[in-house]
Amino acid sequence: MHRPMAAAYAMLDRMDEARGAIEILKTKIPNVFIEATRRQLPFRKETDMAHFLDALRKAGLPEE
Repeated sequence: MHRPMAAAYAMLDRMDEARGAIEILKTKIPNVFIEATRRQLPFRKETDMAHFLDALRKAGLPEE
């Protein structure tokens, strides 16, 4: 739930909320990274996945 929230906030340039959602996510899943998210969350279109992951990067989710 916190990944989509963080991505949505980042897309809206609400960076304080985006970073806050990432911090909560890290407390629940300490080893959460971009690549793990790519493997765990299926998207039909690669462009949708790329957009979602870019938003998570903007929110502060680390690559590895």
